[in-house]
This record gives sequence, structure tokens and C-alpha cells, in this order.
Amino acid sequence: MTVETGSFRTGLNGSWGVFRGELRRWFGWRGVFHIVVWSAVIAWILFASVFSSAPIFDGLGFETLVNLLSVIPPIVGIALVTAAVCGGYHNGETAWVIGKPVPRAGQLLATITGLWAGIVATTIVVPALIAYWWLPNSDPYRFVIPQTPPIGRYLMALGGLSLVLAFFMAFAALLSVVVRRRSAVLVVSIWALMMLRIPIAYAEWFDFTPARLIRTDILPGGWAEYTEYIHGAVFDAGSAVWGTLGLTALFLAGAVLAFRRLEL
Repeated sequence: MTVETGSFRTGLNGSWGVFRGELRRWFGWRGVFHIVVWSAVIAWILFASVFSSAPIFDGLGFETLVNLLSVIPPIVGIALVTAAVCGGYHNGETAWVIGKPVPRAGQLLATITGLWAGIVATTIVVPALIAYWWLPNSDPYRFVIPQTPPIGRYLMALGGLSLVLAFFMAFAALLSVVVRRRSAVLVVSIWALMMLRIPIAYAEWFDFTPARLIRTDILPGGWAEYTEYIHGAVFDAGSAVWGTLGLTALFLAGAVLAFRRLEL
């Protein structure tokens, strides 16, 4: 075995250890806390949207659900990535970890992917599956009963929303490495999320960004792309999916390159 091969395997094992360590946190009290909190928050808003005589969102349950999942998980992801990257840089945890047989790229990517997997499970998958069961069995105050979408389309929509989450986490990770100020990264990242959701006349190239997937109006008839998809519409935003994938990879690559040059 060459020295290069041994070093690669050692670094890969170290990165895998960081990923498993981050993922393991979500199987403990941290994961339980997130599941309980976000399931309760989402369920309460859905309850208000279908039961109240004056709902905060004038729409049915699944329409509101998709719009919630395009906002809440990215905000959670931005906050946790910023805390992990900026916090680890300032408190010395990052320097300690890469002092072990863990490459810088492996440490950063393992942390981000571990966080992403945990957030997907606790803020997207579990609350969405709970809603998928109880919304069609509800007895709304003045709306028609929400119709259960096909499970295949529903799961595909959840996958697309998970991709949107990855995009904003990668964006926040790049800013966290370059700026290294948690408050600034939070402000810029959440501002970008809100701007991509505002239903204004974007240039055509915005169709290659998450704006096409999450842009929505509050009023009925302006729902996000995935809301229309789960109810049977043809999905014609493939360019946005590929563009989001490409931009996510670009942000991650930029974060890794900047992180490798970062003085710790």
C-alpha cells in the first residue's frame, strides 16, 4: 500500500467518523426535540389553515404544508450550518477536529451532510408524513376536506424540498467560511431565501434557481411548483432542479476551497 493510498483511506475514515458523529446526535434527544418542536409548529399552522373560521392562510392543508416546508427547513438549516461552521471556527472545535486524521474538506462536507440528513428527517419527512395521515381525516370548519395526493408524487415533492434545503445550507456554508460572522451570514442567507420566494417578475435565468420551485403567493392560485405537482399537474421545472443541483455543488466546492485556505 502506498503512502498516498494509506493517507486517503485514513482521511476517508476520519471524515466518515465526523459524519457518523453528527448523524448520531439526531438519533438522541436533539432529534427528538426537533421532531416534537417542528411537528407541533407545522401541525398548529395546518390546524389553523383548515379549522379556523378566519385562517391565517386562505388555503387547504397540503397547499399550506408545501409552502411551510419550503421556508421552515431552510431557515433551520441556515441557522445550524452557520452555528456549526462559524461556531466551530471561533471556539476552536474545527482546529481540534482537523488536528486528527480528518482532512479539511472531509470535516466540512461531513458536518454539512450530517446536518442536512438530520434536518430532512426531523423537519420535512416526519412532519409531512404525519400531515399526510391526519389532514385527509380532518373535519374542517368551512373548507372542503384536503384530498390525499398520490404517495409517489408526495415523496417526490419532499425530495425536491430537501434539495432546496441543501441549496440554502450550501450557500450558508460558503458564506460562513468566507465571512465567519454568524449574524452577517444569517441575515444574508435568510434575505436570499425571502427574495427567491417573492412572486415578482424575475429574469429568465431565475428559472434555473430554486426561485422557480419555491416562489409563491399567499393567495390561492399562486402556489409553489411542488404544490401543483402533488395534485396532478405536469412538473415542468426540470431546469430549476438541475440548476439548483449545480449551484449547490458549486457552493459546496467554493466552501471547500475557501476552507482549505482558511487560517485556523
